[in-house]
Amino acid sequence: MISISWVFFRAQNLDDALYIFRYAFTGAKNFFLPSYLWASISQLFTTNKAEMGITAGLLLIAIALELIPRTTLAAFVRRQPTVLRYSLYILLVLMIIHLRNANIKAFLYVKF
Repeated sequence: MISISWVFFRAQNLDDALYIFRYAFTGAKNFFLPSYLWASISQLFTTNKAEMGITAGLLLIAIALELIPRTTLAAFVRRQPTVLRYSLYILLVLMIIHLRNANIKAFLYVKF
């Protein structure tokens, strides 16, 4: 309900809000097509395809560590030396900063 009200709040007029509701899920049927998934994911890494490979590799490692019943990713990270653990934390923060979309408009309340 809150999300629906946000559409009305952010729309310029009622016609724009109705347009958003009308076409919000028209592409849902394509969501599981491999070409659509690849295009969606590759938009995150427009500057360097190596970033996508590194991120996919790290994701696969994280999933593999979570699937092993004796250990979790959190337990694995906790067992590492402090320098390696904090290096990993810094790397993750830098990846998030680097991979963010720079074309995002400022949030509405930043102006206030």
